[in-house]
Amino acid sequence: MLTDNINLPEKSDHLFITGPIEKATHIFFGGIVATNPAGNMVPAEDTAGLIVRGVAEQEVDNTNGEAGDKTVVAKRAPRWVPNSAIHPLGPDDVGKVCFIEDDNTVARTSGSKIVAGITLELSADGSVVCVDFFLAAAGAAAAPESETSEGSSEESSHPPASSEASSSSAAE
Repeated sequence: MLTDNINLPEKSDHLFITGPIEKATHIFFGGIVATNPAGNMVPAEDTAGLIVRGVAEQEVDNTNGEAGDKTVVAKRAPRWVPNSAIHPLGPDDVGKVCFIEDDNTVARTSGSKIVAGITLELSADGSVVCVDFFLAAAGAAAAPESETSEGSSEESSHPPASSEASSSSAAE
């Protein structure tokens, strides 16, 4: 137990992960990426066996290549991403895991329960969600079988306007 202030060193090299890209795969800058059971990066989707790694830091086209011919760098840090129209996250979901709908959308629930990360915040209109992708792998292990809270959108002073959500992920 502390009895005085302490300055713990920060580890910053954990924010980026580089991985081989699956054969015949195109990863877009700003898209959510995951590793498949073979350990290769693919665009995130609601498919069993994927583990979310973060957001692609560059576009890499491996459509004519074999697995591992090219690599992609993903950043594991909080990002604003579009909220699902089918299974939208609400204020009661803040602090809980959210799930992948596709490589540009997160949801309150999904068929395969592929964890995107931890829901940090929602925009005022609920159209975009701030997700901490660093915690995706940890959240996958701890995710309950049903995350089904409902709610309306919560006020937020930091997210981009909903019209900026899709263009900002390509510009980050």
